[in-house]
Amino acid sequence: MKKGSGFLYTSIQGIRFILHTETGMLLLHLLFTFLHGISWTLQVVFTQRFFDSVQSLVERNVSLTSSMIALWCMIAAYAFCQVMNGVDNCHARILSLAVAKQTNLNIYRRVDQMDCIEFEDAKRLDYINQAIHGAEDLVWVCLTLLDTIFFYTTYFVFMGIYLYTLK
Repeated sequence: MKKGSGFLYTSIQGIRFILHTETGMLLLHLLFTFLHGISWTLQVVFTQRFFDSVQSLVERNVSLTSSMIALWCMIAAYAFCQVMNGVDNCHARILSLAVAKQTNLNIYRRVDQMDCIEFEDAKRLDYINQAIHGAEDLVWVCLTLLDTIFFYTTYFVFMGIYLYTLK
């Protein structure tokens, strides 16, 4: 990437690189992020249904069994959210390592083509080190941007639909 490129340009190029090198893993990660966003919505929906059920139980409009079912649905929604959080974070780390492996391979191929005398130049060695660490940071930034877009868009769209359907 060009030095001094803008944040948006660099991020888009990084996402394109990730998509090119690890297409399947990236799509799977986006699916996990999408499901994680849905899980947050499910927490809200089932928590509200549980409290509505308890209120109806107090007013003697529903049975205890109905409230217990609502409780178990709420517990399942919270458990699903925690599982998706863990899966999403773990898979992000695995994807990051896979992409870092490819970026390091590209960097080391270029280093392999350098003349031995170039390794005497401290600026050149610093440049190589910056490239290695910059590649790791770029992957983290790109995944964070994608997570933000896919997670929060999913959450706000489904919450908006749910809240719109309420009276």
